[in-house]
Amino acid sequence: MVGYSTLKEVRRAIGSLPKYSRGISLGTGNNANKDFYITEGFLVDGNGDELVDIEDITVYVTASEVTVSSIDVDKKKVTLSAAPGTDAAVTADYFWSPIPDSEILPEIENFSSIIEGRTNQKYGRDNEKTQYWDGDGKNNRFYFDHVPMYSLDSYEIDSVTSGLTENTDYWLYPDNLNAQWIEFLTSPLPDRKNIKIVYK
Repeated sequence: MVGYSTLKEVRRAIGSLPKYSRGISLGTGNNANKDFYITEGFLVDGNGDELVDIEDITVYVTASEVTVSSIDVDKKKVTLSAAPGTDAAVTADYFWSPIPDSEILPEIENFSSIIEGRTNQKYGRDNEKTQYWDGDGKNNRFYFDHVPMYSLDSYEIDSVTSGLTENTDYWLYPDNLNAQWIEFLTSPLPDRKNIKIVYK
């Protein structure tokens, strides 16, 4: 089951948003060992993709960035692709929290079950929708049929599929986690179904 909230939303509510620390020591190399361990808090999702992976940590050997081949969140272990040299300082920049993501995710699932049980409906946050509008060259506001829209996954506006920036080229109202409509800086051209939005 997919939850009705996100890790970031729950962490904000309980006052435990991830912290980002730089230059945390993971130890020193010995020319053989590739495994190092997190000592400050738990490695958590910091980039908002709801995964704890190598994108959430950057490791350095003697101040030069190196490749992380894998992580084991439960064991707080970080495995490098190559063993650092003898006495080489190994440091990391990473997102951490005193509360691991693994303690929050089951609670999201539990409350999602309660919501579905009481409403006798399944709403699934992964329910992706595709919506088309006709441009008229004047209108720049378009309303979503399925609301609230909380994730704009892709778009095609006048045959353009990339390059638009939120809060510069388009805006989501009232906010990007609870959107009812989208507004564009430049009104789409007059054409049939030349506005396509894929969203959740």
